[in-house]
Amino acid sequence: MICFELLFGLLFGGVGFGLMAGGIIAAKRSRKDSKLKHANPEAPWLWKAAWAAGEIRSSNRMMMVFSMVFCLFWNLVSSPLWFVVPAELKKGNRAALVGLLFPTVGIGLLIWVIRSVLRWRKFGESIFRMAEVPGVLGGKLAGVIQTPVHIAPDDGFRLRLTCVNRVTTGSGKHRSTSERILHEDERVMSREVLPDDHTQSAIPVLFALPYDARATDDSNSDSTIVWRLEVKARVPGIDYQSRFEVPVYQTEASSPDFELDDSAVQAYAADIQPGDIMAASGVRLTESSWGGQTYVYPPARHPLNALGLTFFFAIWTGAIVFMIKLGAPLMFPVIFGLVDIFVLMGVADLWLGTCRVEVGRRTVTVKRGLLGLGRTTIVPLEQVEGVDVARGMQSGNRVYYTLKLKRSTGRALTVGSYLPSRKSAETVAEHMQGAIATEG
Repeated sequence: MICFELLFGLLFGGVGFGLMAGGIIAAKRSRKDSKLKHANPEAPWLWKAAWAAGEIRSSNRMMMVFSMVFCLFWNLVSSPLWFVVPAELKKGNRAALVGLLFPTVGIGLLIWVIRSVLRWRKFGESIFRMAEVPGVLGGKLAGVIQTPVHIAPDDGFRLRLTCVNRVTTGSGKHRSTSERILHEDERVMSREVLPDDHTQSAIPVLFALPYDARATDDSNSDSTIVWRLEVKARVPGIDYQSRFEVPVYQTEASSPDFELDDSAVQAYAADIQPGDIMAASGVRLTESSWGGQTYVYPPARHPLNALGLTFFFAIWTGAIVFMIKLGAPLMFPVIFGLVDIFVLMGVADLWLGTCRVEVGRRTVTVKRGLLGLGRTTIVPLEQVEGVDVARGMQSGNRVYYTLKLKRSTGRALTVGSYLPSRKSAETVAEHMQGAIATEG
């Protein structure tokens, strides 16, 4: 008990000193940003020193420090359960097993910290050097990501640009923050600009920005708009990844008719075929014996998401068991149980859900269900009006998309789900529409 008291004293004392130091640093930064704001009232992209210089450092160091502090706090608070739960089990209280979930999460957080530290030691801090400040809505975001070490992935660098609406609700201990992705774009660079320099790498960045997208906005702390640039590369050991928050605004250069000229990066951009995009998205494309196309969505295409939802289902179910053991009013386990049923359906769909779409013989045949068992729907081609891309669920910072077959005789029919990006969904939709047009 004395050890725990000492640990808690060190923890909360350290947090207090950390908050004091953070407050001093934040105050200095605020004064500096305030001066920039008064000097450039009509140019918000010049209100931050890093943005004004066009040299934006990655958030990797901040995320590493955050993961260490959060992991320490979580494990110190939950570690007594390793001793309390066995004692309760000896008394016959099996519901106490739910308490082990919290220190188990702590083990996962520790793994997260270790990976963050190893990634930092291996790659250091990357810098995004913008070609023009800011990124222009109805224009482009361009520049180079510079790394302090040489990186040579076999399958290139994967770049992703997202516009995120970060919303904070509630107050005090009920305060929570959620994020909704409003826009996303991806591209792959097969190589970098300095392949012969073994001391660093320079990854080219070029994205078209839609004219009608929302600009960077932090005027309302409860609802901010953030543009994020992410880069990932698979290499031996810990993979490389970095994230940058970039300024994106409408300026005098914004144009609703803007068309991107990407000739400057064509030599570095990967030539990815539609079949490769579909395969990477978990969609198997085969040609039927009669010349038609078959699109197969196998089960467990996204195992990490399935594991995450399964873990949530276990915690939620454990909470229901805990309520019943404690003798909570019946309405609470009933309400939570109804939610649990929908979560279970989602778990079953992620692990076992399949879809098979055949285009041929002047029909589109769709069979959806669990492990290939389910209802088959046949749609004549003359009733098909096209294939639409619809937004599906969002898991973390990833949006999954659904494909809908528009029919002239009724509501749209799902012909694909859990596609991991808009680009992959649009690729499958275009390929399917091409197959339908060929058959027609």
